[in-house]
Amino acid sequence: MGAVTVWVEQNRIVKAENQGTIFRGFEIMLEGRDPLDAPYLTQRICGICSSAYGVASCRALEDIAGVQPPDNALLTRNIILGLDTIQNHLRQFYMLYLWDWVAPPPQNPFKGGYTRDYRLPAGLTARFRERYWAGVDFARQAHEALALLGGKIPHTHGIVPGGVSLVPTGDLARELDRRVKKIGDFLEHCYCPDTLLLQQYYPEYMEIGKGSPNYISHGFFPEPRQGDVFPAGAALEGQKEELSLELIEENQRYSWYRGNSGPPHGGKTVPDPDRPGAYSWTRAPRYRGLACQGGPLARRIIRGDRPPGGNAVMDRMISRAEEALEISRLIGRWLEQIEPEKPGLLPFTLPPSGKGVGTTEAM
Repeated sequence: MGAVTVWVEQNRIVKAENQGTIFRGFEIMLEGRDPLDAPYLTQRICGICSSAYGVASCRALEDIAGVQPPDNALLTRNIILGLDTIQNHLRQFYMLYLWDWVAPPPQNPFKGGYTRDYRLPAGLTARFRERYWAGVDFARQAHEALALLGGKIPHTHGIVPGGVSLVPTGDLARELDRRVKKIGDFLEHCYCPDTLLLQQYYPEYMEIGKGSPNYISHGFFPEPRQGDVFPAGAALEGQKEELSLELIEENQRYSWYRGNSGPPHGGKTVPDPDRPGAYSWTRAPRYRGLACQGGPLARRIIRGDRPPGGNAVMDRMISRAEEALEISRLIGRWLEQIEPEKPGLLPFTLPPSGKGVGTTEAM
């Protein structure tokens, strides 16, 4: 689905292309369908962060209808999205990231990686190889816990327009709490220390990989009458400001589509694979015309947990671990706040026509 091509001259990168190699066309798939299908169809955009698309689609539909889901629905959606975020962070570190730093086992499917600059001593290498399997297993456990609420994962049925299909109360709430505490113990005593250990052995990656000094967050995990746990906002060159969705555009200068760049709600998806100068099926999001970082590091910077200057490889990696641990603790709070006697769904009827916007953060 993705590729990066770089041109190197005299040991310096002089040009780079970040390419989306597959045409998806979900906007076209949605045309002519019942709008209430959107939460199910858009989740198919991704198999490892699907719940975020379900939440955003439901919020857009609720915006059209002018309704606010019940408090129990907000809390349950947070639990679903929180568990999905935890499994995502764990898989990113242990499945997709670890063997960049630790010498992998010498057998398939692991062999064939780098051949130099593995710095961990033999004892730590052996421990990380075991930790890999534990990380994969705890990511699976987070998905299993999510399935208790959503029926299946990925592409859960638990997030529906107007709320959720099931509110965790009684035995289910206690079972979720038990599972999340077990996962949280691994996050606290293994995942977070593992990231700091790699920082210790590869300290230059606190400088390598620094990106844009601009950050954006759409807000993450809204709590009833409390606002978002991670607030919406932008931080541009160290200056924070309120987020304005009107300042977001999809730049398609190098994309295989007809037409000009513009706001997401004003665009059309018209493929043009022969467009001169284009090299990607993805569009480039911009805020005030600037490329901005999103994700865990951006969320923590905008909330004030981290200074905006540190945005190298290790900053992003450590921010994921910190966020996963915080979310595991938040889930316990959300379970306590659910009121069993109150509903988790507000049925509604969409008007014949209308426009709505739904945003959330993804993992």
